[in-house]
Amino acid sequence: MPALSLQTVFYQSDMGSHPLVERIYRLVSEGEELQDSASLREMFRDAWRNCASFKHPSFLSENETRLILLPRSVPDFDLRPAYHIAQDRIKKYYPLNLDDLCEKAGVTIEDLIIEVMIGPESTQSEPILRDYLQDLGLNTLADHITQSDCPLRSKL
Repeated sequence: MPALSLQTVFYQSDMGSHPLVERIYRLVSEGEELQDSASLREMFRDAWRNCASFKHPSFLSENETRLILLPRSVPDFDLRPAYHIAQDRIKKYYPLNLDDLCEKAGVTIEDLIIEVMIGPESTQSEPILRDYLQDLGLNTLADHITQSDCPLRSKL
């Protein structure tokens, strides 16, 4: 199982019809030995990968694919959390050097990312984002910035 995978986003209001739900049900109902079971470990890896891939149907127009990290899949994959402290909250994230990973795989970031979509509540300026991508040498990607048309309601 690779440490990184691309996962298609599922636009559903709940997971009830996702194939993983049936798989979990079968695994549990078959009475298979659940401790240290290869089937159980594989199912939990799939659950981890898929849990980050669900969004409300109102986001369907985004047609998103996500880069999913499975750090426990590779024993020597050294990934440590970092924190961004803002005025109103602390965010935890895992820094990932995509340049290094792409170089090892023999691809470019623009081979992987074909569009940048600015979210419906984002305050990001499209021209500044375009300048940023161009300054990074990602000219093709800079030409593929779109604004989400999701009718997400702002918090009152």
